Parts: sequence; C-alpha cells; structure tokens
Amino acid sequence: MKPEDAAEFQQRQIADCDLTAGVAAGTRDSFERLRTVFAYGVLYYDVYTIVGDQALLIYEQALRDRFLEWCAGTITFRVPQAPDVIYTITSYDDVKKRADRMTRQRAKLVVANQAIEFNGMLHGLRLWARTAGLLRGRRSRAVEEALARLRKCLTLSGILEAPWSDGQSVGPLAHR
Repeated sequence: MKPEDAAEFQQRQIADCDLTAGVAAGTRDSFERLRTVFAYGVLYYDVYTIVGDQALLIYEQALRDRFLEWCAGTITFRVPQAPDVIYTITSYDDVKKRADRMTRQRAKLVVANQAIEFNGMLHGLRLWARTAGLLRGRRSRAVEEALARLRKCLTLSGILEAPWSDGQSVGPLAHR
C-alpha cells in the first residue's frame, strides 16, 4: 500500500467518529486531542501507538463524567446495619475519597434501589453503569472486560503488551 493510501485509510477510520452533544466537555476535549494525535500518528508511528493507550484512559474518564452527571451532586451509600448515608460531592475526587472510606466500612452504593459494590475505580464505574442501565448486553460486557484488562495492563506496566488496531479503539469511545 502506498503511503498516501495508508494515510487516507487511517483517516477514514476515525472520520465519522463523532461524540453526541451530551458528552461532557472534559471527555470531548480528550477525545478531540486523541483524534488529532491519531492523525499525526500516520506520519510518525511512535505517536500512533499512544492513541490506544489514551483511548483506554478516556473510556474511564467518560464513565467518571457520566457518574458525576448521574449523581447530580449527591451519592448514597448503604451501610450494613445502619441508615443510608448521603454525601454531597462536587468533583470525582470527592467521589473517590468517599468510595474509599465507604469500602472500608463494607458500604455499597445505592443505584436505582439496588446496592452495589463501588470502589470509584474502573471496575466500580462499570458496575454502576450497568446497574444504571447505561451499559447493556453480553457482547458489550465482553468488550468492557477486554478494555478493563487492557487498562489494567497499561496501569501496571505503562505499556500494552498486545498490539491491536488503534483506529478501532477510538471508534467505540464515540459511541459511549
């Protein structure tokens, strides 16, 4: 394949990946930055490899932004043998601090009258999103688990050990 054809092919991979209007500004900015880096990566492979790693981080950022939107300033934890506890939160750092504290007390996050384990990390965010009805289906669950495993590899080693199509990792982000 000629270099020009390769560049055109890679650009087509992400050309129609647009975020919906309701996506939070932080996630939108990160996504657009990722799309720009992807375009430069066609010319410089080392930059291109960053796209996949960053896509995994944006996936978690998108879930955090959606969580903040969903909770609208308060989160409720169900503590064993005690009344529910409601906390006011203003940022995801507040959520994470409360989740850490509540996890030590074996408390669970209340979502749609259900109590779920919630640690504030990607695993807890995925449980929350499924319970809240934002993530559905068996096929999606398999994709989520694969993304979570790759995210864990990125966090532990700083690099991903298995190559995959970076263009394909950008597309699913647009649909979340």
